[in-house]
Amino acid sequence: MIERLLHLAALLALALALALTLVVPNVVIFGWGHPLLPGPMHLVTLGAIVSGAYALLNRLWRRLYGDGAPWPPLLWAAAALHVVGVALLVWGFLTLDTGLALVGGHYLVPTGLVLLLVHGAVAVWRRPRGTPRWLVTHLPGLGLFVAMSLGALLVMEARTPRWGLYTPDMILMHLLAAGFLFVLPMLLLPGALADATAVEQPAAPLALLRWYAATATGAGGVLLVALTLDGSAPARFFTIGLALLGALLVWLGLPPGGRWRGVALVPLAGRLATGVLLFYAAMRYARGALPGDPLWLARVGVLLFALGVAVPELLVLLEREEGAHGAMRRQALWLVGTAVLLAGQLWAQPSMVRLGVLIWLAGLLWHATVSFRASDLKA
Repeated sequence: MIERLLHLAALLALALALALTLVVPNVVIFGWGHPLLPGPMHLVTLGAIVSGAYALLNRLWRRLYGDGAPWPPLLWAAAALHVVGVALLVWGFLTLDTGLALVGGHYLVPTGLVLLLVHGAVAVWRRPRGTPRWLVTHLPGLGLFVAMSLGALLVMEARTPRWGLYTPDMILMHLLAAGFLFVLPMLLLPGALADATAVEQPAAPLALLRWYAATATGAGGVLLVALTLDGSAPARFFTIGLALLGALLVWLGLPPGGRWRGVALVPLAGRLATGVLLFYAAMRYARGALPGDPLWLARVGVLLFALGVAVPELLVLLEREEGAHGAMRRQALWLVGTAVLLAGQLWAQPSMVRLGVLIWLAGLLWHATVSFRASDLKA
């Protein structure tokens, strides 16, 4: 029950973030220069990604340690603190009330995470005799603790500056910690450990990590030339290519025979695009970054990684656990929506931003109708 509620909370947070973007598309276009940006951004990150991750981690621990190992009251308390804390944090951001943001982001949300980490430790302690500890499954939570500690410090500094740490560099460190210490390890684990009884504990995550690195590296090497043909306007090549790739995957998903041939390609698409962007960034910095490069790369990178990789893969994992069908087709649809959003952001076109949001909302509604069927809710 708690996992379904966390899943629902993630969908509601994501839908609210998209609705805010639909009403105020300049949040995406102006990016860091818009005062309301932290609101929808944290609805996506803390509200959607972290809430969904809590559900997945609990489900994973139940499989690995047995249903009786995790202690539900701890997860209920962690989830309650998290949901209320995110609501206060986001409302504080949207109303520019640093006091509410401090209560939610500095106290409630981190306390909820601490309870989740304790919940995982209790599951290890209560596991049946002879069951492996599977400590690798607890690494994403520790990475999130690092990222969330930086975020809590930033919220406190925004309220009452003491050490002068509320700086772009510290914000960038917070974003990088969230992406590479939490989101990426979290997405790698469930796929590698889907059948915990059939894999070796150390081998599966490392094998998937090598697969990811090889995929991103190979994609960057092949597509880097296309991206840098016109160094003054890489966004045009990037967004058009991503949109065409998403459209191709949607088409592959609808063959006459009914069998979807594009399943293996969809999870690669967002990761390929992210790998290409990283290679492009490295090459630009090697040649000497232009003044606007860091800002451009940060705007594109956060939007691409969140809506092109993290959220779609998380939703697919949640669907898979519940036996939903057509998950990859929805992921391809979200990829198209992300490409349109990127194009609207980089070309400063509010209508394109709204179109991308509508595509995303359509896929989200499709996901919700499949994941929360009436028969499932009665069970």
